[in-house]
Amino acid sequence: MCPGRWVLAGVAGLLAGLWLAATPAGAAVSGRLQQELAVRVSGQPLPTKGLSFLQLEGTGALGPGSYMVIGRVFYDGVLDAADPYEINPNLAPGDPLDPDYFAGAELKEAYADFLGDRADVRVGRQIVRWGLLEGARITDRVNPLDFREFLFRDVEDRYIPLWMVRADVYPAWGHLQWLAIPDLRFHKPAPAGSEWQEFELPSDLRRPRRSPRNTEWGAKAAWQMGEVAASASYFYTWDDFPAAYRSIFGVGGQLTGVSFDARYERLEIFGVTLSRTARGMVLSLEGAYDRGKRLATDAAAGVPGNEVERDVARYGAGVDVNVAGVDVSVLYIQEQIVRFESYIPVNRVERGASLMLREQFLNDRLEAELLGLYFATGRQYILRPKLAYKLTDHVKCAVGLDLLGGQRGVPPDAAGGARDFRFVGYFKDHDRVTATVAYRF
Repeated sequence: MCPGRWVLAGVAGLLAGLWLAATPAGAAVSGRLQQELAVRVSGQPLPTKGLSFLQLEGTGALGPGSYMVIGRVFYDGVLDAADPYEINPNLAPGDPLDPDYFAGAELKEAYADFLGDRADVRVGRQIVRWGLLEGARITDRVNPLDFREFLFRDVEDRYIPLWMVRADVYPAWGHLQWLAIPDLRFHKPAPAGSEWQEFELPSDLRRPRRSPRNTEWGAKAAWQMGEVAASASYFYTWDDFPAAYRSIFGVGGQLTGVSFDARYERLEIFGVTLSRTARGMVLSLEGAYDRGKRLATDAAAGVPGNEVERDVARYGAGVDVNVAGVDVSVLYIQEQIVRFESYIPVNRVERGASLMLREQFLNDRLEAELLGLYFATGRQYILRPKLAYKLTDHVKCAVGLDLLGGQRGVPPDAAGGARDFRFVGYFKDHDRVTATVAYRF
């Protein structure tokens, strides 16, 4: 498979960015050249990834401030070694593939920082992380997610950067942050040709126009109370999952047609966090209240539009501690629908937990890691053991396993199957071995 014009354009763009970044006095350029491989081991071994990418990062002075630009060009040559209809068995013969999934160039982040004595401003394409519980997505929902490789990418690749203005003020009592986000982007499902393709967006999905009225706004205040660190946040956003309203037409008591109106809806998120260090442990609590969430209903319920508006409470607790040289992180999360009705085809309460173990050996050159995720519904789980070794200060290699299990359920677009859908269990036959070699310069 030839990378084509996208890769050529990306290389030209990155070289131009490199030249621009290196030209001003005091500028610096760094980067990463990385090769990632994956082989599915459930059943007959099958290569499912051969991703190569070059990432360049340019920093320098910009008047009274500074700038950061991160760009990447990538190419996945897996189709040179495997049949796409074996990689993704859900593809029907003749289904088109998404060429942008296998080759392309992308601007990751590009922003300017202006620093003051009591306030900072960052303008541009960026990622903002809120919350304390890593991966829980309780209050940390400023940036949408890219499901290109399910949940297995690094944070910088899972989060979709957004153009925004971020202002940080540092009063005597703590820290105040304000966000204005005119760039309206939403969760991006894995495209056709990916082994992680799970759901698709409706072809006639209506997206809100970019305008001052549709801008997302957020504010967060953080402060210290003795040994307890606390924060409170508010985010006026758009739900990253669209709602699909259904209308049924009939004449003379006879059904003549059904139409769907799929669109994104506004959502308010109120959040709080608390953390404290005690006896060598870091204890963290995080909660959020979503107001105005749209939820689908069973067709037989006769709910106008097939969608109801409900509030959702999310909360979790975490403990971080070092035990005999091993870093241990334990997390429990729960989600509950307020004013739940039996015709809403999901569980009223969803529960999950995670465990992370990490230890370093050989003067920190060798790192062993184990991540486990568990979801009570359908007894779904993910296990990710990994070993990483620093060959030099610039070269690092890693090998690992991605193991998935639980009840598979049925695809989300199957008739009557929404209640039985399993986000992780759907890929229970996708266990794989992974390998990565990265060179940083």
